Amino acid sequence: MDPCDIVSLTNLNSPNPAVVPTLRPGDILDVHLQVGPPRVLQARTASGQVAGSITSPEMPRIIECIRQGVTYVADVVTVRGGVCQVRIHR
Repeated sequence: MDPCDIVSLTNLNSPNPAVVPTLRPGDILDVHLQVGPPRVLQARTASGQVAGSITSPEMPRIIECIRQGVTYVADVVTVRGGVCQVRIHR
């Protein structure tokens, strides 16, 4: 089993009020590692706008896998007001 085969369902933290209302279920966001400090996983639109940050119990493993060259995306599952739920995967 590949330790980088991660699937995580979580809500975006610090959702960007200018971006989140434009998102729809099925939209795909890029997961980007901002080196920091602190290290932050960001969910970005195709145009590079930050929709919010990602935290999950798998965050340290996701960061390590990104450092190894693995690419992750975050599928928008639901948007309710300012709350955006995403599914992170390869």
